[in-house]
Amino acid sequence: DIFVCREGSCRNAGADAVIVEIEELVKAVGSTCSVNRVGCLGYCSSAPNAVVRERVGGRLTSTVHNRIRSLEASAQVVKRATGIAPVLEDVATKGRLAELRASRVRQHACETSRWNAALRGLPEQATQSKALRAELKTLLAKAGFPKGVGVKMPSAIENYTLWSLERVHPVSKHSAVFSFVSSDRYRGTPHPRGRGRLPEPITWHTTLLAEVGPNDEGPLPWVERDYTPVSSAK
Repeated sequence: DIFVCREGSCRNAGADAVIVEIEELVKAVGSTCSVNRVGCLGYCSSAPNAVVRERVGGRLTSTVHNRIRSLEASAQVVKRATGIAPVLEDVATKGRLAELRASRVRQHACETSRWNAALRGLPEQATQSKALRAELKTLLAKAGFPKGVGVKMPSAIENYTLWSLERVHPVSKHSAVFSFVSSDRYRGTPHPRGRGRLPEPITWHTTLLAEVGPNDEGPLPWVERDYTPVSSAK
């Protein structure tokens, strides 16, 4: 049996597409091997991950497969589980699965408002597809660049608010406490008061954008990092 993690880092790295790839390859070799979606397997730093469990001589063994980031890597998982190496020479199949993987990664990035990750590789892919060109235009607008990527940070980014660094308190050589403040009413913490609005706890987990200029994580001038803040709001 094959168990594929689809939580946290693995999902961010395209686990949903990996699952579909493996399912397709299992069918291609004519196997009845089961492909299971599971929670965290504990190998978050080398996502996406899968575990192949098989019974050898009456004993259950497990083989971990890390960094399943290509069709070839998915094929290795299937070969281990079924004993049959999938044939990958079919150009149409390879192209379809590659598009699927890119689409699933982009979909999850959009769901978490990671616009740089969502746009990675999309400008190049959009040259071959009218639908992707429309999607590119929409995502650029959400990222604050309706007229194309600029060199400066945009004034507004969908699902983000502007916070200013107030002070930094060094804790050790490799850590510090960063204190931020914001006057944006949509920041969510503290909850906006008045006008009959209900509190919405929207900042217990967030993504910070760091302006770094051109980078290999996507076409936008920033990198995105997940962060769980501690609020001192009264």
